[in-house]
Order: sequence, then structure tokens, then C-alpha cells
Amino acid sequence: MQAEGRPINQTLLIEAAKREWKFFKLYTDFRPNLKVAPIASKFYARHQKFDESLVKQEYVDLLKRVHSQLPKERNPYPETENQRYGWYLDPLIDNGYDFRINYRTKMSADIKLAIEMKRMTQQMR
Repeated sequence: MQAEGRPINQTLLIEAAKREWKFFKLYTDFRPNLKVAPIASKFYARHQKFDESLVKQEYVDLLKRVHSQLPKERNPYPETENQRYGWYLDPLIDNGYDFRINYRTKMSADIKLAIEMKRMTQQMR
């Protein structure tokens, strides 16, 4: 089956191109993604010099601010599981003096005797 006198392959290519252009979006605004490594290799190399006047100062300030802050200052919650370990430092419950939670072992008579003997020997010296 031919459409408008064109070969079948050309018709399929045109339809595929129209489908691609339907979902194609051209971005004109640039928002830096600071979590992804840069595409350019060796951005610090001497032989790949660029004009520093072309760099926007707001991007430089943004990079300095992000890299100088700790993760706890940047985000309201931990992003990874490893950040959870140091994120919540306050204990959820105070179990220091609650006898229902904290089962401290009571001192035995032998240990009391050893402590008393140690005190006595220190006083004698």
C-alpha cells in the first residue's frame, strides 16, 4: 500500500519522525544538577581553558554554597540510609532512669567487698 505515491519505507520514516517530534521538548533554561558528575572530562585541566567571563557568578555562588554546607543543612530529611545514622542524634526516649526499660544489674556482694578492699588499701598508702 502506497500513500500519495511515496514508497512504504519513506512513509514509515515520516510517521516515525512525526511521532518523535510530538514528544520532543527543547529546553532553553539551564538548571544545574549538582548531584550528577559533569559531562566534560577534565574540567580542571590546563589545556582546556575557557573564558571565565562567560561563567555566570550565580552558578559559582550556588556551587560554593552547596559544597560548603553539610547534608543536614541542605536537606530537611536524610536522603540515603547512611545519612540516617548521624541524622537523629537525640534519643527517642530517655531510658536512663526508667526502671521499666533499663534493667541494670545490681552489684553483688563479692564486687562490693572488692571495692571496699581497694578503698582500704588506697587509704593505707
